[in-house]
Amino acid sequence: LSFSLSHTHTHTYIKLSWEPTVASFFSDETYRLEGALLLRPHAPEPAEGSWKMLYKGPLCAHELRDLEPGTPFAWRVRAVNNKGESALKCGFFATKQLPSAKDGGLAPGYSWAQDVKELTVRLAVPAGVRAADLLATCSATHLRVSLLKKGAGGADKVLLNGLLAKPADPTEFAWQFVEPADGDAREAAAGRIVELTVKKADAMLGRPMWPALIMAYDKGSRAEPHVHADPALSLLLEHPRIDTTLIKTEAPELGDHHLKELHELMKGVPDGYAGGDDE
Repeated sequence: LSFSLSHTHTHTYIKLSWEPTVASFFSDETYRLEGALLLRPHAPEPAEGSWKMLYKGPLCAHELRDLEPGTPFAWRVRAVNNKGESALKCGFFATKQLPSAKDGGLAPGYSWAQDVKELTVRLAVPAGVRAADLLATCSATHLRVSLLKKGAGGADKVLLNGLLAKPADPTEFAWQFVEPADGDAREAAAGRIVELTVKKADAMLGRPMWPALIMAYDKGSRAEPHVHADPALSLLLEHPRIDTTLIKTEAPELGDHHLKELHELMKGVPDGYAGGDDE
């Protein structure tokens, strides 16, 4: 048997699903589902003794509730029939974060906040970094921040790089050095703080709140560190998603001039790109 794994999740709930390819219509499969808290994100999978049985039966889906927000998990499933057991198929997920007081989230190395019009990203950089050392660019679909010639072999060291969750307006992108926020231990321990301002291109569409800053990596170019060998889990750990269903906003009215502005901003955006969905 082989499996295709999928999941749907919020900050406390997940539905795990699997689609087996059955070798014979006459076989009668049951499935054994196990899960484990991923205490060591850098490890390829949890220690063997940490797995717990979650479900055993004929169904190809199982729901978990009352989970901790912003927590990574691993799960694995195998089929059992009268001919024996299949190989284990393993997957990963992370529950979504609770939105911050400013409707954003917290990621390794940066935090972000948002309102209906723009995002504010606060990124930690080493002490001694000057404006001339930093290159920050934003297009309608991508954000990239790097330190010039600070990487291995004199290459640029990439701090942030990826596909934005939703379309941005690059004409008003800006960045500046700022002081650490009062009472923020992470920022106080950082060398310097860079604040990026990203204006939303979809603010007038009635679905303005973003579930994350970055929703996918650029091919062949990820920021360091690589926190997990599995790309999907690494993305969720490096750029956690928030549960946008907990954010209450009013949909703005959409006029003809807004549609014209959006059309201009979206010129050159790849076909099929409308911003990332939550799943």
